[in-house]
Order: sequence, then structure tokens, then C-alpha cells
Amino acid sequence: MAEGCGTTVRDMVGIEVRVVGPEDWEVWRRVRLAGLADAPDAFASTLAEEQGYDEARWRESLGPGRGVRFIAFVDEAPVGMAGGLEPEKPDGRSMLISMWVTPAARGSGIAGRLISEVVGWSKDLGHRAIELWVVDGNETARRLYLKNGFEPVEEYMQLPSNPALREQLLVRTL
Repeated sequence: MAEGCGTTVRDMVGIEVRVVGPEDWEVWRRVRLAGLADAPDAFASTLAEEQGYDEARWRESLGPGRGVRFIAFVDEAPVGMAGGLEPEKPDGRSMLISMWVTPAARGSGIAGRLISEVVGWSKDLGHRAIELWVVDGNETARRLYLKNGFEPVEEYMQLPSNPALREQLLVRTL
């Protein structure tokens, strides 16, 4: 686990979710790399690839026109992340990306809170729906998304970071 990305469930009193921008690149990097190390098959990118990013690349990933990124904190320790992207397709669907919660914080409601923040951002922008991709076999994530109103669609693709794995599209109407 990356330094500063861990806390125990018993420590979770006040959860704070913050939007992060280019000035927060170091904490985003720390949480993102922790997520990639912990759950490499949950992301389209790889740990090795992102470890090679310089400060400018990290800042750019959090800049204007790149959607939104949230980090959940408990007692100022980062414990999870999620992001939202603007629709690339004309169907008006935004995308939930970069979802991850530290192992010690799983089951505490943080994931649902992060999803809620991204969904709220999408609604505020007037999007009709939000979508995400989940890897086949990741039943914990699938259950979380179904519980939060996402429904599976019969659309699949290979995971870009590991083409041996398949992802399924899930969509939530807003």
C-alpha cells in the first residue's frame, strides 16, 4: 500500500470527499498508484506506465477538460478515488472511471459515497446517463455498481491493460 493511503475501518469517523485539481497532483498520484498496485486488473492503465508519468502529466490529467476527480479522506488520509469523464459519444452518457477504495476501507460506504459524487456531477451537467466498465469476475465491484443503480448491457471489450480479460458495460439512467 502506498504511503498515506491506508487507514483502518475503526478509524473512519468523518469521511470527506473532495474534488481534486492540478494542484493536488501529488495526492492523486499517490492514491492512483496505490489503486493500480492493489487492483491492476481494475484499470485500463498499468502501474508501470503511470509510475513513469512526470509532474506535468499528472497535473494535465487533473486539468480543465479532463472531467472531474474525487478523493475520499478519513482524518486527512486518502482512502479512495473516483472520476468522471464527459461524454465522447453523442448519446449524452458520461463515464465513471478510476474507482478504487483502500482494502481497509472497503465495506464502509466510501465507495457508494464516491459513486454518488460522480453521479451528482454528471446530473449537474445535464447528462442523461452514466456508464462504466467492470471486468468479468470482479463480482464485488459488480455488486457495488448494481446496488448503486447500474444495469449490465450486452456490450463487452478487452481490458486495455490486460487483453486476456474482458469488461462489460454497465449503465445508470439519470
